[in-house]
Parts: sequence; structure tokens; C-alpha cells
Amino acid sequence: MSHQDPKVRASAIAGFERFLNVRGVDVVKLLRQSGLSLADIANPENQLSINSVMKLMHEAALATGDPCLGLSFAESFPAGGGGLWVYLFKNSRTVDEALSSAARFSGLLWQTTQVHYDKDGDGALIWHSWPDEITAPKSQYSSFALAALLLRLRQFTRVSWQPQFVELPHEPLPCADKARRVFGPEIRYRSERASIRFDLATLKEKLPKADANLKSILQQIGEHTIEEYPVSGDIVSATTAAIRAQLSERRASIELVASKLGFSVRRLQTALSGEGTTFEELLSDTRKQRAGELLKDPDLPMTEIAKTLGFSEVSSFTRAAQRWFGASPTAYRKKLRAGD
Repeated sequence: MSHQDPKVRASAIAGFERFLNVRGVDVVKLLRQSGLSLADIANPENQLSINSVMKLMHEAALATGDPCLGLSFAESFPAGGGGLWVYLFKNSRTVDEALSSAARFSGLLWQTTQVHYDKDGDGALIWHSWPDEITAPKSQYSSFALAALLLRLRQFTRVSWQPQFVELPHEPLPCADKARRVFGPEIRYRSERASIRFDLATLKEKLPKADANLKSILQQIGEHTIEEYPVSGDIVSATTAAIRAQLSERRASIELVASKLGFSVRRLQTALSGEGTTFEELLSDTRKQRAGELLKDPDLPMTEIAKTLGFSEVSSFTRAAQRWFGASPTAYRKKLRAGD
């Protein structure tokens, strides 16, 4: 499957036309320069090119003379901006649950851009990296997206708190004071990803206006909506990359990989079937490739290699190696060392 232009729902920039009108900007001209129109952004359900939206924000920053326009827009983002995604977010019981929902239902806003939520013993990180197909200037939109999430969380919890750090995949913003006010004192620029790190205390903060019953209903709608979306982008490559990443954590199950990709298990299986493959085949191929890499290290124990590949026993790894290489792991390692 060929890569497609990454998309974002128009609801993700709800209110941007009014935001620019107040600043005396020729919105129609800016939209045209960016390959968009008023009709494109008027319907919140429209799927827009992320490249076009990023270019629009970049051009708007130049037109208004506001080098931190993304942060300015985040501070004025309307209550309903984000559509169903933000209402799922708003009706979560805690910051932890809200962030989990933000990652799970990121597909309601962005297609081909997966949001990840990784927890550990000290806190959690919510992050994403932009697809390679994005070529437009990122700083305005990327800073807007993270700022909008942080500002909404503070609004919904009604508690003053700061993230442990924020990472942005672009050059430093020229409005240092404003950036620190929104993101906190620890901002890391030129990162490979856009991320926010939360401590455990913040994750436990409650959203006092959350409606658990409404959240349950919205969650069913969200799951159904995502299930019906056509899968865009190279799903085989995305799944293989996710499997490889999960192998490093020794837990490459279809449930975890599907979750990382923002899919249900059934949807992932259907998408892979449409490409003529299965999760099991990709898992086996990825394990085979990784096994070949690990066996090149003569000092790495077979037990460690087996665990890294997700096998509970060395015997299971040995049987798999026989299928992959036509030899036991030990024999194949000797073959590699001999340079055959």
C-alpha cells in the first residue's frame, strides 16, 4: 500500500477562521495559499491534509506577526474544539484516564499519526512522532496541539500543575516566557517526537465534572467510529515497526500492537488480511530478522535471545530457528561467524 497524505479532522482547528478574522487577516487568501478553502474548514467532519493545516498555521503566524501563533490559538481554542475526542477526554475520571482516552481515540482527529501513552512506575508519557510524509513547517501546529491538550487538562482538573517536561520536534519558540507559562519550565526542543511527561501525583488528579455514564456512551460511539474508518498509510510497515518496538519490551501480542496503532484487534486483522498477510506472519518475520541480528553477538546467551524474541522457553526458540534458518540457533550462529 502506498503512503497517503496524512489527514486531520477539521474539528482539530475549530474556531481558527474566527481567530484570524479578529486579527484582521485575509483568511480566504491564507487558505488558498495553503491549498484549502472556507468550505474545507467549515465542516468539522472534513478530513484535511495535515501538511495543508500546518502550512496554514505557518502562513498565519507570518501574516499576524505572531511567531508563537500556535500557543495563542491554543489559549483561545473553543470549548467544543476537537469534537467527540475532547468530550471523551473531558468525561474521564482522572488525568490518567483522560490521557489513555486521548491516545486510544487519537484516530478521531488524526489518521496515520498514532498517539502513544506509556506508563511506568514514576509516571507516564504521552507522545507521537509525525509521519515522514509531513513536509510543511511543524512548529506552529505541533506547539498548538500539545498546548491545547495541556490547557484543557488544567481547565478540567481545576488544579495548577506543571508537566515534568515537554518535548517539541522543532527549533525553540521565540516567546520563551509564554512557552514556559503554557508548558512549564522544562521544554526540550529539536526532539524526535512531541511529548508530555506527567508524574504520578498529576495522573491521579480528578476531573470533577466527568460524567462516567456519558463517557461510557461516547466510548462506544468512538470505538464504532474508529472501526469504520478506512485504514490509510502502510499498515504492514506500521505493524512491523510496532511489533519490533514491542519485542524490545518482550510483549509483542496482537492486543498490545493493535492498541499501539490505535486499532481494535479485529480491525488490525482485517486491514492486514486486505494486504495479503496476517499478524502471525509479520510477528514471525520480525522475530526471524531480530534473531539473525542477535545471533551475531557471540556472547549473548540463548536464553536471553529467546526472551527478547518473546519465547518463554529456549526449546520454542530452537523450533522456530529450525523453521527460519533450517538449523538450530547454535548451528546458525556458527554459520554467521564463518561468514556463510
